[in-house]
Amino acid sequence: MIEDKFNPLCDTTNVNSGVWYWFNKLLSVCLDIFDYDGLPENLPKKELETCLLLQRDGHALVYWTVEYGLVTVWSDLFEPDLYYRPTKATFGNPILNTRTLTIGKDCEVIWNNRLGSNIYTWTTDGGLRSFIGRYARMLADIDSTISIYTINQRATSYPIAKNDKVKTSLETFFKKLKQGKTAIIADDTIIESFKNVDITGRSNADKLNDLLIAKDKILESFFRDLGVRFYNPKKAQVSVEEVESNTQLLVVNTSEMLECREEGVDRVNKLFGTNISVKLNKKFDITNYSEMLGGGVNGGNAEYNL
Repeated sequence: MIEDKFNPLCDTTNVNSGVWYWFNKLLSVCLDIFDYDGLPENLPKKELETCLLLQRDGHALVYWTVEYGLVTVWSDLFEPDLYYRPTKATFGNPILNTRTLTIGKDCEVIWNNRLGSNIYTWTTDGGLRSFIGRYARMLADIDSTISIYTINQRATSYPIAKNDKVKTSLETFFKKLKQGKTAIIADDTIIESFKNVDITGRSNADKLNDLLIAKDKILESFFRDLGVRFYNPKKAQVSVEEVESNTQLLVVNTSEMLECREEGVDRVNKLFGTNISVKLNKKFDITNYSEMLGGGVNGGNAEYNL
């Protein structure tokens, strides 16, 4: 049966699974920030950006192999120079085996931002793994709270069991209730073995509407930090001055990330004779605000939908 192969019933109260759900969703958005032209067949954008975004120091190693041409792999950088910049790279891959390469001679490195691999031996957080992870955790917490809140609305009291038999019967009862099924307790002797604690009168600060608004605000903040308008119901028009001011508040500097990619791609082109180029996806180009305002379009660049 299809239920055995595909079960869409997710435990939305589980924060751990919720974090992974949102991490993948938000990572998919970030993988779309930059577009490349001229990439060789075995050097896909997804793999290149995955290394840049998810490796702790935010780097992607590019090197040439006889079998596959230009490729990128998850790698470690070491042997620092005068300013602690790495000069060697090593990796282990089931297809490409284990290799140690010299940067600038055998391979090149593209950086996600100016932090590089370290600041005088202090390991940097140069990728976007922590950035994405923080938002994923907040969204997972909100989802879990919303789920628990809505489940609790199906009951007006908490049951207290006097023994394991009653406890088991009540757990079965509430499991069905959680799934939206009609639940019946067949043994009437159980009624004498438990009591209810009324919860209808207590004050709930985490109203469902407040939680939904908080979730929207978290998503709005994530997209704003990437330079994308997600949702702005209160204000249809945004002035050029506001756009320029908001540009300075971006947590993720896409302009800096683009410059680092352009510099890295130039090094790759010089070393391997390729003609690769990179540009910012228009959906993430905050400078489009001014152009759109000048053209009479409501403030904000293209909205991004999850």
